[in-house]
Amino acid sequence: MSIKRGIWTVETHTKLGIQLWSDMDVEEAFFFLVTNVMIVFGLVSIDYAFALATCELVQSSEPTLSYPSYFQVLARFLTNKHRPNKRFVDNLARSVERLASSSQSMYMGSAMFQGPLRIDLIILYSFFRIADDLVDEARDTETACRVIEQCDQLLEEKFSFPGSFPCLTASKGVDYPVPPALIAAIDSLPVSRLRLEHLRGLLEGFRIDLMFSDKPRSFPFATESDLDVYSFHVAGMAAASTLGLVVHHFPSHQFAKNVFLRRRVVDAGERMGQALQYINVARDVTRDASIKRVYLPTSWLKQEGLVPEDVLAFPMDSRLEILRDKALEKANHLCASARNEIAFLPKEVQGPFFATVDSYLEIGVALRQGMRPAQVGDKVKLPIARRLFVAYRSMALRQ
Repeated sequence: MSIKRGIWTVETHTKLGIQLWSDMDVEEAFFFLVTNVMIVFGLVSIDYAFALATCELVQSSEPTLSYPSYFQVLARFLTNKHRPNKRFVDNLARSVERLASSSQSMYMGSAMFQGPLRIDLIILYSFFRIADDLVDEARDTETACRVIEQCDQLLEEKFSFPGSFPCLTASKGVDYPVPPALIAAIDSLPVSRLRLEHLRGLLEGFRIDLMFSDKPRSFPFATESDLDVYSFHVAGMAAASTLGLVVHHFPSHQFAKNVFLRRRVVDAGERMGQALQYINVARDVTRDASIKRVYLPTSWLKQEGLVPEDVLAFPMDSRLEILRDKALEKANHLCASARNEIAFLPKEVQGPFFATVDSYLEIGVALRQGMRPAQVGDKVKLPIARRLFVAYRSMALRQ
């Protein structure tokens, strides 16, 4: 269009006189093709160079004191000084795919973080997802118990012998085969900046899940305190692990250096984790009932003239809406009590942290507005545009 309008021209003695289409000289087309190829390949090379530098930091057990300078990144790239471990990269790729397909909130949240911390979080969240799925999808309680014990044993071995973990596991010879996905997930865990007791706390939450059975009155959540304990294990420990990674990647920040401040922030993070679990409870009343589980406390149900068996038989009972709102109110209260402490985290972490939390809270807002899953047994999923808006708002407010 510019050539046709005479904005610029190619002189006759400098061109072949060939036009690809009306007014488009082949020299102009070739120029833009070469220029754009150089730009795209340059951007890809830059992205790859930074990916190599990030991967090197992630695979190191040393604290991340600072990110390499541009010159250092370029030097490593040109000299091929670092070659990423193929097994690690393959496990990371599977972790990304798993989060993208099964946990939209965590996937969206992890995308807000940057650099090595983001990779560590993806691997950690993937482990949570695999372990949870293996227990929930076990064919019976005995199989689920076995998975939990295998997970416990593998975690112990990984933390004790991180360098020889896969070989050590393979050489032990177990009576029942260990799921390869579980071995790969635990093999990828950055154990040098995690605490074993936090991950074992998650397993305690799985054991509480196994208290559900076909026997009459086998409902483990008699009171709100029981649900608090459960949510602390399955979500609070996940938050504590996440903040442990922040300590590693920001060792010079006050949050990492001040033990008392760190304990205060971790306590707040655990409360926020509990809040997200309360939202899960409110969201999945019908879904949980389909697998014979009732996470609403029995004491709450009695206030509405219900018992857990009523929830299994009539999961759409209108009285359950009151209890769903009660769970959402508890989630909001827990979050409100923890927000001030989260402000002590590094600035680079606050926005992504709140983006993850607020994405979950938005599910609660949608539930209050009457949003329900398309089919019984499905999860409530927010439209991608709404998720992006919430994430943008959370990030923008903390710039």
